[in-house]
Amino acid sequence: MGSKKSDRDTFMKFLAIIGAILVIIVAIWNFIGFPNLMSVAIGLIWFVIGLIILMSCFKPNNPVPFNEAFILIMGIIVLVLGFVFFNLIAIIAGIIIIVGGFIGLLT
Repeated sequence: MGSKKSDRDTFMKFLAIIGAILVIIVAIWNFIGFPNLMSVAIGLIWFVIGLIILMSCFKPNNPVPFNEAFILIMGIIVLVLGFVFFNLIAIIAGIIIIVGGFIGLLT
């Protein structure tokens, strides 16, 4: 067993990665769902958010900071946009990311 902080960070990173993958799947569905300008714009928004979350988790050159508050804020953004765009999978992804952020903040 590792230390409590490394276990917490690993689990938080796992939840953030799962949520980001779901967000990218939502973006792909928007790209192929309805071929109009609005769905492409919404798909680009989802794709950029998912990419930012993934970049914060893997950080090859530390392009985006990975900390609890950032993950929590990104989860809230995904959740709000999921409600705005009426997308159930994005809402689930936002909840998963928020849970990861809360786990990081509360432990």
